[in-house]
Amino acid sequence: MTTVASDSALLAEFMLEVEEALGAADTILDAMVQRAASPEDVRALFRLFHRIKGGAGLVGRTEVGTSAHAVESLLDRARRGAALEVDEVRAGVATIRRLLGSAPASPSADADASVPAMAVQPTTKPMTKIEMSRIDDVVEILGELLIAQAQVTGAPEVAALQSPELAKSMMRLARINRELQRSVLRMRTVPLRALFDRLGRAAADLARRTGKELAFVQEGGATEIDRSMLETLEPALLHLLRNAVDHGIEHAGQRIATGKPSVGRITVAARQDGSSIVVTIADDGRGFAREGILARARAIGALDGDVAPRNSKIDELVFLPGLSTADCVTDISGRGVGMDVVLREVSLLRGRMHVTSIAGSGTTIAIALPLTLALLDVVMVSRAGTRWAIPAPSIVEVATGADVVPVHTPTQRGAKVRGEWLPLVRLGEEDPVATTSSVVVLRGGRARVALPIDEVVAQQQVIVKGLPRHVAIDPRVSAAAVLPDGSLVLVIDVEAVARQAS
Repeated sequence: MTTVASDSALLAEFMLEVEEALGAADTILDAMVQRAASPEDVRALFRLFHRIKGGAGLVGRTEVGTSAHAVESLLDRARRGAALEVDEVRAGVATIRRLLGSAPASPSADADASVPAMAVQPTTKPMTKIEMSRIDDVVEILGELLIAQAQVTGAPEVAALQSPELAKSMMRLARINRELQRSVLRMRTVPLRALFDRLGRAAADLARRTGKELAFVQEGGATEIDRSMLETLEPALLHLLRNAVDHGIEHAGQRIATGKPSVGRITVAARQDGSSIVVTIADDGRGFAREGILARARAIGALDGDVAPRNSKIDELVFLPGLSTADCVTDISGRGVGMDVVLREVSLLRGRMHVTSIAGSGTTIAIALPLTLALLDVVMVSRAGTRWAIPAPSIVEVATGADVVPVHTPTQRGAKVRGEWLPLVRLGEEDPVATTSSVVVLRGGRARVALPIDEVVAQQQVIVKGLPRHVAIDPRVSAAAVLPDGSLVLVIDVEAVARQAS
């Protein structure tokens, strides 16, 4: 049973986040006094009100969610070319602020009836939030410190000194720096457990509203993610959760008739995969109705009538704008934001979405996000005079000499590595993979591939930063890091490389 104390903390956090979002909206609206609204202004406002709507649903403040949805719909029309009614957006901001200052007269139908309704001010639970810009400043200084430490440690004059005391001091300095790194990075990242808990509450509410029996499972809640990603990830996962309950999970009678347990199951999980955070939401429901998806895709002109794509390609069609196979729009799913908008918002974070569906067994949707800021163990390799960083957790082994035998097929270059044939991947178009004798075997998802290298340079910890959107051109690169000599090294996106090779 949910306790009043936990509800109070959750509501306090929600109200603080809403006030921050409304403050950001005020800033954008004030700027519009001096200039016309840009498409980015409209998109930013849309994200803010979508975030408010999603959070309101998680804490049972449906009246706030309804008001946020009204403004969101207004902004959605503006995104599609209509004139932006700034006064109406300001009125929506005022309405939400007014609602935040009042308590519902009785427990909401969408809230846990065992918890009495109450107005909770942000001061109910003391909270301190450090401005992200200040954390970024500290991280920049930390990066300079790491570079300076490596330069001192690697200096020939220092290496020539045979001093046990100096060696002990250098080891102590390295240990202190590692602790400092972890402490600073913890300031920037937050575990996903709190978000998963909120999704669990939303799942319980959705089960009551739909009359379905549902078990919610969370895995990997200790996985940490950059704070700045939460405002996009939370509403995206909430939308996917609503879809899973409303369209995926069957009613108990239907499940029993098909040999399933009466209780449906939704699992939200997170893990770090190399230089990416992968968050998945899976259900054991009915799966996609592919015939309906194909019919709808043809109806909106997104697919030729005589085209018969593979099942995996059909599943990807759900991300098309305007594609919906629902018989009717409900207040649970299908409102405001579709799968195409979820994909677009994830793409703004340089993330990727992948969907897998099995008829009668369920659907899994994975969101892979880059580590915009993280301490990562990497193996530095060189190939054709260029250095690359490979996330150490993605490396299976390094093989060389007689253990690597190039074996190419008519359609793909590959090599037998200790007797197992693996596709060879290239990081450059001019890479002469046909003559390679050393490879790094990588695991990306369920695929294994071999990456030709000239040598392994070093293994070290680096602070990894996501590349700006206008720089992240190559999908095989997920991030970058500055080395002690001041040079920039690119971090390989192992999952993207494996997917490309496969």
